[in-house]
Amino acid sequence: MSIKNSWYDAEKTIILMQYTAPWTWDQYAESVRNVYAMADAQGVTADIIIYSLDRQMPQGNPLVLAKNLYRHPDEYDSLWVYVNSNPLVKTFVHIFEVLSPAHRDHSFFAESIEAAAQMIHERRMRKAANQ
Repeated sequence: MSIKNSWYDAEKTIILMQYTAPWTWDQYAESVRNVYAMADAQGVTADIIIYSLDRQMPQGNPLVLAKNLYRHPDEYDSLWVYVNSNPLVKTFVHIFEVLSPAHRDHSFFAESIEAAAQMIHERRMRKAANQ
């Protein structure tokens, strides 16, 4: 598979998904299910950094797949931060957020893995301060 999931941090609260072509939407779906399994095994709600090494995308429409793949934010309050994304990914994410408004505040884009991790850290600090 051309998609690799690994823990980004030592505390095992952030998962790094790394993509390199070629990959398929079916492999992507398997990878997302694996992300949830990794987090469930640790007993955490993990935030996810999605890093495209080469900005390539497979053919096909991911929206049909996405609607039934992602957990609802009410049950799984995580961030999905996309790094080095193909411009079409931004379009697909925006359309998905229109179709599933509950996910709107959970998808972001960053220029680097480090910037994505910083976004996650800042959100966690705000959530902790509000509790």
